[in-house]
Amino acid sequence: KDGVHSATDTVIDGASNYMISNFGEVISIVKKTPKILKSIDLGQQRYKGVQIKYDDGIVRKKYIHHLVAEHWLLKKENDVQIRHLNGNNQDNRLENLSYGTAKENNQDKIIHGTILDGEKNPMSKLTEKEVLLMRTIKNKSYKKIGEMFDVSPMTAYRIIKKETWKNV
Repeated sequence: KDGVHSATDTVIDGASNYMISNFGEVISIVKKTPKILKSIDLGQQRYKGVQIKYDDGIVRKKYIHHLVAEHWLLKKENDVQIRHLNGNNQDNRLENLSYGTAKENNQDKIIHGTILDGEKNPMSKLTEKEVLLMRTIKNKSYKKIGEMFDVSPMTAYRIIKKETWKNV
């Protein structure tokens, strides 16, 4: 695959008691017998992560896809995000990861149906029904409509004008 180093387990930079595999496994080599660490969920989108103790003594939480990308993928200048090519953010195998731009990553999310818009967004205060109801209200100011739905007048304006919640 273009932009990929040859794949085997490699020691994690700055954490010499741990290795990362091209299959997205973090391996502790503290004891005689290597042990694959169990992953934890990190972030709002529940990416797989691990806690590892770095050589400076500090325990840090790290996304597994970041570790794989940092150790196996070549990064180009404009690449700022790590893409999960099959849309499954739990699949951290090297062959499923690629560096890319924010635009490419968002296009992937649209294709895979994993973009967090509307009610799927954990920050959303409104439901789709409330948005549709808000758009039916006539002869009220954006301030009044905002108060009715506990949002700012600007948020009410943007929803009604379909600048936001375009999918509804």
